[in-house]
Amino acid sequence: MAKKKKCPECPAGEKWAVPYADFLSLLLALFIALYAISAVNTAKVEALKTEIIKIFDFPDTKAVKDSSKNSKNEKQFDGPGIAIQNSDNTAEQQNTNNERYKISLDQAENQVAIDLPTGVKFDDKSAEIYNPDMINFIKIISMIINKMPESVSVEIRGFANDYDNKLDDYKLGSDRAYNVLKMLISNGIDPKRLRYSSFGDSVKIKNSDLKLAKIYFRVDIKDKKVQMSVLDIISEIK
Repeated sequence: MAKKKKCPECPAGEKWAVPYADFLSLLLALFIALYAISAVNTAKVEALKTEIIKIFDFPDTKAVKDSSKNSKNEKQFDGPGIAIQNSDNTAEQQNTNNERYKISLDQAENQVAIDLPTGVKFDDKSAEIYNPDMINFIKIISMIINKMPESVSVEIRGFANDYDNKLDDYKLGSDRAYNVLKMLISNGIDPKRLRYSSFGDSVKIKNSDLKLAKIYFRVDIKDKKVQMSVLDIISEIK
């Protein structure tokens, strides 16, 4: 009998596919947010929150990193993905995700604030940006900002809880925010649209949430119905 021919192995997927998919997820979330803000009301804000939770339902960073150890030649990008949820368990799953990933959406007068999770972090007592995941994430954010009108302003706020001395935390938070600002500029963002500040450890951080930094993206949108709508996309790097 003739020997069966083995099916040739399929080549590995393109490395750019995963971060590009993450970029599309972020962009989709942004468009949903802009649509809801065009006529701010409770119903649309709740709808926006639901969609944001669905879009950013992704596995824990630790789980992804553990699985990546099995493949030495592959690099993982710990970013948001898209998951399909069972309609019967949607409400329960959304509440779980909201608590797990700290996704929140607050409404103020002509303003909506969104907290989005990520899986990148600074090292302890360090403001250096060398992690490929962090670099890719900031590149994706830069691409989104570049697609927005010139009226859009970006504020970067640095946080730290690494030292006993509060002044050292303020300095570290400032360095982290400044380094993110420099990378945004190197990615083509107009410096006139950027500003940064440090909050040190002024925000209460749990013991499990050390090495914390936050990037605040403040987007100003003018509308005929609402004189000024403001979207704060808060990306938490931890």
